Amino acid sequence: MGCALDNYLEQTKNPGWDQPQVLKVSESTLNFAKSRGLSVHQGDLFNHGFEPNYSDLIMWQDMIEHRTDAIAQLTGAYQLLKPGICIFITTPKYGRIFA
Repeated sequence: MGCALDNYLEQTKNPGWDQPQVLKVSESTLNFAKSRGLSVHQGDLFNHGFEPNYSDLIMWQDMIEHRTDAIAQLTGAYQLLKPGICIFITTPKYGRIFA
């Protein structure tokens, strides 16, 4: 979910890992992820087909800073996570060209 260009998800294609399920809001990033051979679903944290406690990992790369409802987003993500699992979040450094 919100994994920018999905570079880190490419690494999960190693033997022994399940195929990552990627959730994309943007149609352009959805199509790009599909072109990389990733299993992609269109939706957001409130409109998707995943069961509660489904996910082993949620990665948000350069996503949370674009949301005005960060607490709601975190709550939605928490409901998808299996017990004891964390969310991996990165954001750009404020003041930099990509921030």
